[in-house]
Amino acid sequence: MNIILKAFDDYMSKHLVESCIEGLSLETCISIGDAPDQLPDLDEGVEHITLSAQALRAGQYPDVQWSDLKPLDEELIESMQHCEAVFLKMVGRYAIYRDMPYHERKRQYRRHLRYWNHMLEEKQIDLVLMKTIPHQCYDFVLWYLCKLKGIPTLYMSLFFA
Repeated sequence: MNIILKAFDDYMSKHLVESCIEGLSLETCISIGDAPDQLPDLDEGVEHITLSAQALRAGQYPDVQWSDLKPLDEELIESMQHCEAVFLKMVGRYAIYRDMPYHERKRQYRRHLRYWNHMLEEKQIDLVLMKTIPHQCYDFVLWYLCKLKGIPTLYMSLFFA
């Protein structure tokens, strides 16, 4: 099984995720979070790809060799038009303290779309677990792609008093 874990990077979530994946035969796990020491401990032999949520929110993929990623095709771009429109509006939240021109918003959207489309296909992702509903732009693109491709996405909102 190949999974993506988004935002399970605190001490309570680590235990929860480890319990959820216990007994699963994982081949690949992509973990998105900003506290690497709180990401789940996985069995030896599991390919564990870790990504910084902070970098993704800024539209950055620092270690990606873009020439190795499958290019976008017209059919995918067309089928994601609604996602693009919402993304372009959402990403405006990050422009509050600095101007983010339209071409930069569009560039970030296409980078997210290309990266996540490639990863979903290349890593043959079976399941996406998110701690909360998509709200950080890149995760909205990921969610929409999963919806389009029929990949189950579960949200586990955690509230502690």
